[in-house]
Amino acid sequence: LKSRIVDVDHTDGSQISPPPIIPNNDASELASDLRVTLEMGKNFGHDADCSMADWGLCYTQTLTLEYLGDGDYSDNEFNIYFSSIHRLLQVNHPDFEHHHVVGDLTYIKPTASFNGFDAMTSIELPLVFEYWSVQETDKMPRWFVAMGDSAAVIENTDTEDMHSFVVPYTSTMKTPEDANIPMN
Repeated sequence: LKSRIVDVDHTDGSQISPPPIIPNNDASELASDLRVTLEMGKNFGHDADCSMADWGLCYTQTLTLEYLGDGDYSDNEFNIYFSSIHRLLQVNHPDFEHHHVVGDLTYIKPTASFNGFDAMTSIELPLVFEYWSVQETDKMPRWFVAMGDSAAVIENTDTEDMHSFVVPYTSTMKTPEDANIPMN
């Protein structure tokens, strides 16, 4: 999409130029309208496919992307990057996929079926990670949106207060026999 300026002649001889049409390719706009929430599922006793995981161990979490924008957002050319000490194995939602970059860096991005965010709505993404999660600090802060050569941190993750984007854990048991107690 390219900007185009058209001169308009008025009856008085003056000319005005309408504002350019600007594509929505600024990561800061989307990042400021997103809120990330991670909620622990289960370390065991779930029906997730753990065949890709070391030792066949995996856990589930739900990622909620809350879109706070006043208007609908239809661009699907963005990535949401995050660091994770555990490898992301699956995003179980038809509108999103994931890619490992290097080390602990991963991103999720919309698929072709993604129709955008409706104003003031949320999308829940069921996730499957490798191994188990026993502490809320297993989730890293400072998730960011990247679009083209623009990047911006999602505000509620720009913190050391994990509860700004991680729902407090109610169990940290790795196995049914585990006697691990959550540390708050």
